[in-house]
Amino acid sequence: MDKKEKNNLLKNISDKKKDVSGLKQQLNDINLEKEKFYQEKETHSKKIKELLSNLKSLKRERDKFTRAVREHKGKREIINKQIQKKIKVVREVTKEKDQVTKKLQIKDDPVKLKKTIDHLELSIEIDAMSFKKEQGVMKKIKELKKKYLDLSEVTIVHKKIKEFSKEIKQLKREADQIHRAVQENAKNSQERHEKLLGFSKEIDELKEKEKIAYEKFLEQKKKFTDINIQLKGILPDMNKLHGKLTDEKKKQRRKHEEKQQKTLQEKKKVVNDKIKKGKGVTLTMEDLLAFQSGNKE
Repeated sequence: MDKKEKNNLLKNISDKKKDVSGLKQQLNDINLEKEKFYQEKETHSKKIKELLSNLKSLKRERDKFTRAVREHKGKREIINKQIQKKIKVVREVTKEKDQVTKKLQIKDDPVKLKKTIDHLELSIEIDAMSFKKEQGVMKKIKELKKKYLDLSEVTIVHKKIKEFSKEIKQLKREADQIHRAVQENAKNSQERHEKLLGFSKEIDELKEKEKIAYEKFLEQKKKFTDINIQLKGILPDMNKLHGKLTDEKKKQRRKHEEKQQKTLQEKKKVVNDKIKKGKGVTLTMEDLLAFQSGNKE
């Protein structure tokens, strides 16, 4: 190989080394970008997983409150129907009382009438009065008792109305309590539902970010693979050039060694010729070294 060929070989090797170094630097930079996008994608995935877990928990809570609302509404509906039935009965009983009152032409209140009778009977017992006055009071009591007896039918109806009114009030209290429970559970259900909507929106946004990060990761991964293929394609060529250079160096070394050996043989021959001439011949240090080197072989 002449000098020009050798220089070309060295230049090719140098160029290949630069190409390999440049490609390795690109691989390193791309790998950093690739890992950055992968970690970004993993961060979004982890956050999505956490939000999905919270979403499921909130959904269970919301559904629990929603079921409670339905159950309480059902109970309230039952109680309201009972109230309506009892109100209807009260109206019918009241109508019945009015009819009896009209029939008997009763204007007096039976409760007040009973109090008057009790008061008059007590006055006879404790008040000092003349016989004539006492007879008048007794007569009055007798008249009032007859009226009260006529009012007994009205009194029974009045008692019924009072009992139904009491039951209606109790049912209304129960209905109010259930209504408050409905409102409270509905409020809790709505709060959870609004949070669910917020989480769902956040998950959708994160999924979009996750998708973009993953696409960028795949893009960088493809670049990495393509450049790696380029690098693998260059390395065999560079190894081949290195092989040529090594072979050339070995060849040059052999030539150099052969040349040295030839020179030593020639020097040895000169020394031997000097020795054969006998006395008067002066051997130099170089002659002695050449002679010793030749003998070692």
